[in-house]
Amino acid sequence: MELSRANTLWVTFLYCLPAIPLSAMGIIFFVHLPKFHSESLAIGLPVISLTLLMSRFWDALTDPLIGYLSDRIQAPVMRRPVWLFLGSLLGGGAFLWLCSETSMLLFGTGFYQYLLLLLIFFSCYTSAMIPYESWALEIFPHEKDRTRLVMLREGAALIGTIVAGAVPVFLAIEGRTQSDVFHLSGVITVSLLVLFSAAAFYFVPAPQTINSPSLPKGLGGALRATLENKNFRLLLAAFCLTTIAAQIPAALILFFVEDVLLLSNPSTYVLYYFVGAALGFPLWLSAIRRVNKPLLWAFGIFINTGCFLFVFFIDAGDVVSFSLSVIGSGIGLGGVLAVPAAIQADLIHEDTETTGQRREGSFVGVWAIVRKMAAALGVAGVLWILSTQGYVPANGGERDLLSSDLTVLMRYLYCILPCILNVAALPFIFPLKRNFYDQLRTK
Repeated sequence: MELSRANTLWVTFLYCLPAIPLSAMGIIFFVHLPKFHSESLAIGLPVISLTLLMSRFWDALTDPLIGYLSDRIQAPVMRRPVWLFLGSLLGGGAFLWLCSETSMLLFGTGFYQYLLLLLIFFSCYTSAMIPYESWALEIFPHEKDRTRLVMLREGAALIGTIVAGAVPVFLAIEGRTQSDVFHLSGVITVSLLVLFSAAAFYFVPAPQTINSPSLPKGLGGALRATLENKNFRLLLAAFCLTTIAAQIPAALILFFVEDVLLLSNPSTYVLYYFVGAALGFPLWLSAIRRVNKPLLWAFGIFINTGCFLFVFFIDAGDVVSFSLSVIGSGIGLGGVLAVPAAIQADLIHEDTETTGQRREGSFVGVWAIVRKMAAALGVAGVLWILSTQGYVPANGGERDLLSSDLTVLMRYLYCILPCILNVAALPFIFPLKRNFYDQLRTK
């Protein structure tokens, strides 16, 4: 169904709204909750890192399954908007539990209790996220509208990262305890998620029933057919490396600021990072209409890498230099994380044109596996390395200075490792230009 220009903008706005709390929820979980759980609940870093990895392996089963089911089930009662709304309700409840010190202590903080909570949360979160991202590829019939919708959704996700960074900072201004700050952060995030998901469910046109008898049989067949796309495999490899590179500093920034740079109010720098990303996003949105997308992605990597390399040489206590580097790396983040989503939309559109099959959920399910596994590897990997070297987070208040060996290790993990991973992604990005976009231009 063709929409007027005004209706197109309205639908785009309402569709993008749930991306804000969904993104905020992910950032709070991966950036803030590990520190909160380790300090306030005395859950060890090895337990947090291991349960994160195990929950990601669980996602490797649930992500493609939910994507496959959201492709296959054509009944109106279970189309993608319904998945989004129900997943938001259930995932929001699980997230509130994880943000509440009282609830966590009531349930127990042992290894198996913690793992069970993570499995419940990620299963519900996936039930909302994968159908939501797949839905973007079905709302508008024209490629230009789809690309803009996907990019603006990523922009809304960046706003969500700012919300995730800003809310704990502002809630702590009035002297609230860490427990109260995260409980209120969870309440605000979940309330917005349920409200925005309900608005999208009610006002955004549901995808039309898809008659595609040629869809591969079974979940295994759908996965094999998806991964047969060579360009999609290249995209996944590059995206995996850059996502790990982005998650490592996100996981370490609170520890790095306090224990290496010896600065106070570490959450402020998380906010700076995502403010930089939001400031740079309009530039990326404008450039993507004029610049070859793989080249634009590589340029974002260049900015991001240069800023992290600069941090390696910053002395302890240098607030100005670190603040500028954090904002600069945030500007590069828009190119590193938003441009790949636009490339993904192009590849899925071309696959539909070539094969005649509508399988957005299967593609997005595989994409989600890579994104989540990369995020977990980035977070759990560096936390595990630090724990094996004897690093223990401060329990609030004063702590002794880190040894020189731990300080150097944290500098290499925070600054150098992301640079290496970003550079390693480039050999996968440039063939996308040659194999896909250059060929499209000649058609």
